[in-house]
Amino acid sequence: MIVSQIMAVSKNHVIGKENKLPWHIPDEFQYFKETTSGKIMLIGRKTWASLPKPLPKRFHIIISRDPKNAVDPHPIGEKQDRLWVGSVAEALQEAKKLIPPWPEEIFILGGSQIYREAMSITNRIYLTRVEKDYSGDAFYAEENLSDFQLVRESVKDLKDFQSQQMVTCRFQVYEK
Repeated sequence: MIVSQIMAVSKNHVIGKENKLPWHIPDEFQYFKETTSGKIMLIGRKTWASLPKPLPKRFHIIISRDPKNAVDPHPIGEKQDRLWVGSVAEALQEAKKLIPPWPEEIFILGGSQIYREAMSITNRIYLTRVEKDYSGDAFYAEENLSDFQLVRESVKDLKDFQSQQMVTCRFQVYEK
């Protein structure tokens, strides 16, 4: 099993503000969508609640300290596409049971605490650096990258529809 983290982070290490992204960069979201489609997602309860709906073509394992009493903001509907667990370790055990038919690479989507807890078992990091400072209340600890090497990078100037400005984005992949 390959454990990957994926996130976009501002120049000043912000990954969120009031449980939302502080930018709106459609091309960055498209990269996220293409990279994670068809995969298992490990996601914290607050990050899960911030999604407008479950991400299509993905299986969600939601991590909550009290999963039995957590209120799911997304009605399940016809298809079971999620599972609630109490820890990162339990999420990994459940993910292993789903491979196959789901692919071997699983993704950690955050939030900050989940990223930190899972760093020791992470093999790969998909990091989009949004080269602009943003205000926020959730941060990514980049000192965690010391055990990783940059293996791929592409750079694009993209429009942030929130600020109505162009911003440079560095799409980087790190591996242990």
